[in-house]
Amino acid sequence: MVSANFRAVLTILSESRLVGGDLLFATMLSMNKLAPFLWFNDNAEEAAEFYLSVFPHARKLDEVRSKGVVPWPVGKIATITIELEGQEMVFLNGGPAYQLNPAFSFFVRCDSQEEIDNY
Repeated sequence: MVSANFRAVLTILSESRLVGGDLLFATMLSMNKLAPFLWFNDNAEEAAEFYLSVFPHARKLDEVRSKGVVPWPVGKIATITIELEGQEMVFLNGGPAYQLNPAFSFFVRCDSQEEIDNY
């Protein structure tokens, strides 16, 4: 059974400029086929801003804001897509049904102690 939240995400994503657009094609050419899709309660935008501030080679690729489709109020980020060190990832404001936990982490390969110290 598909949850109402998941149906709302599909509705929002189908309206995104990423779906079927040139940006999607260009992104797919330069990105991995697999992208982590992380579920946040209500702080996906804040999490994305944090990671964008930490990684020197990071950028925001897209954001999808709600037009008032449940469960998000008008203007609230539904998903935000970022790229960190060449790895695309999507953050979802999915509500409290699932929680991130310490089992999830990023592994960053560094060439020197100086590079480690920058993180």
